[in-house]
Amino acid sequence: MSLEVTEPKNGKNPETPKTAWSRGLIAYDFSWQDYQTGEALSSSDTFVGGRKYTLAFLIKPKDGYVIAKVPVINFWGLSRTASVGKISDKVYVARADFDCPALIPISKVSILTTKGLPKAGDSPAQLVTATVGTKIKSWNWLDSYENELTESSKFEAGKTYTLRLLIQLEEGYKWASSVTATVNGNSMKTTPRLGNYICTYSYTVPKQTVSSANFQFRSFADPKPGDYPSNVYTTTEGVKIVSYDWFDPATLKTIDRSKPFEAGKSYMLSIRITAQDGYTLSKTLTAKINGKSMKVITDDSEPGAVWLQITYNLPTDGLKGDVDGNGVINMKDLATLQRYVNGWDVTINEANSDLDNSGSINMKDVAALQRLINSL
Repeated sequence: MSLEVTEPKNGKNPETPKTAWSRGLIAYDFSWQDYQTGEALSSSDTFVGGRKYTLAFLIKPKDGYVIAKVPVINFWGLSRTASVGKISDKVYVARADFDCPALIPISKVSILTTKGLPKAGDSPAQLVTATVGTKIKSWNWLDSYENELTESSKFEAGKTYTLRLLIQLEEGYKWASSVTATVNGNSMKTTPRLGNYICTYSYTVPKQTVSSANFQFRSFADPKPGDYPSNVYTTTEGVKIVSYDWFDPATLKTIDRSKPFEAGKSYMLSIRITAQDGYTLSKTLTAKINGKSMKVITDDSEPGAVWLQITYNLPTDGLKGDVDGNGVINMKDLATLQRYVNGWDVTINEANSDLDNSGSINMKDVAALQRLINSL
């Protein structure tokens, strides 16, 4: 005979076994008993983890059958048999002991987000528990107004959100007297509720850090005599120009923007910047304008504000093509300019060498100087 039996599990009620297969035998009068006390369990009692229980029942032959020898009783799907004893020629008693597994205590719950903690522009990602014996019943993200985020919602930099989860136990587990929880290694607040735990985590989406900023003039590459002070703009995302101005570096007085730059004078450009929403400026910020480095100045009395400065020393009026500045234009100037353009470490008069007034010195200036020398 083979019986289908539901083994004892903590908190579960005793169930009456069913006959899976039998040849001329009938099993009846089933009783679950506490192994230590021998006390019978009623159908409303529950098994207790860590204890042992005995299943006892009687066996008799079906009509038209006799029991010729002690029958073998096993349990469907389980590698065990019952011990069988004879009461009379027609009645046998069978017993089998079962352990009710002790509940495994859960004291720590580890939650993981499939994409890590959210960044600006991310949507809420799926959550999983890495702790065996627990499962996530429900979860959601709330904004600062406790509005629930949807699957298409986007996290915003600098804003604070709350992650809330309801954690349940799997069968065979129990909560320890004290329970802690983490999400991606960050501590969560845990609150017991109706045999479950509510875990919450407050999270501020980090701002994107700007480590370098680039600027350009609208009207020229670099200021030259005769140019008028130009507007500036930034090509770096996350940077906002608050104000800018041109100064005389000697007196620190602003200059008249309606007048052109003069040869032989110095001019200082000062730009005040701050970060746009969702960004922060690095404490080691670097800045350039048209490829030239600027001095970065911060002021603790105005957090978030940064000043950038660069000074231009405009050359005196010179002789275009006089690369070495000796007052004469000849083949020596052409050779020196070619070496400079090819990367040699030579000294040149930049104003005199920029023959096409483009603001940069390159092979076009070499060609222009060659034409100039040929015309002399």
